[in-house]
Amino acid sequence: MSKSMQENQLVWQERVQYLEKKFEDQKREKEQEIESLKEQLRDVMFYLEAQNQIAKSPDRDDIAGGEVVVGAGALSTPPEVPLKGKHRRRKGR
Repeated sequence: MSKSMQENQLVWQERVQYLEKKFEDQKREKEQEIESLKEQLRDVMFYLEAQNQIAKSPDRDDIAGGEVVVGAGALSTPPEVPLKGKHRRRKGR
């Protein structure tokens, strides 16, 4: 009887481990799906907000038929930040 119970316990332990692993896999899959849906929802909300703003804009006809042009200023490097420390002049000189 004792031997039978031990074997039965081993079978149930293996089954529990299998189910726990399956649960963790499904949980991870569901979390990935939720993150994907959050990104899609954010994109849709951005699109709808942009459409709403364009619809309310007095320039909506120009915007609808317009083109996006990136100016030369947008492609240039950002201005250099002045150095602090030894290259800085002291006050009172």
